[in-house]
Amino acid sequence: MILFGTGTSVTGGAAAGAATSLSGVSLTHGQLTARLLYSIGYIVVAMIGFGAIGLFLSTLTSSSLGAALGALSILITSAVLQTLDAASAVRPYLPTNYWLSWIDFFRDPIFWDSIDKGLLLQAGYVVVFFGAAWANLATKDVTS
Repeated sequence: MILFGTGTSVTGGAAAGAATSLSGVSLTHGQLTARLLYSIGYIVVAMIGFGAIGLFLSTLTSSSLGAALGALSILITSAVLQTLDAASAVRPYLPTNYWLSWIDFFRDPIFWDSIDKGLLLQAGYVVVFFGAAWANLATKDVTS
């Protein structure tokens, strides 16, 4: 509201003080606020999944820069593979596959299919890579 104002829609189809969803339906400020919070939560979960990969890489090296660059290279590789037809077999398992599903919160009705798949995929990355990081860190001598 602060950034975009509270005026009426330019198209005239929305009610006063409402915003138009991607599906063309008017959303009230309450609905828009709730959907914005849901989309922020979804993006946070996606970042936690990527953070788990970075944490695991940090347990493999003593260089923090190496872990950060390794995580960044995984992010870039995943984004590039997203666009290649030859990678269609692995596309559903790439960490960036459902990252843009947050936009589905702004449709009416909300498209839950890709959101649910994205949350499940990120939960898998969190479990696997946090578990691997914990297992790897448990074998290290961290007192020195």
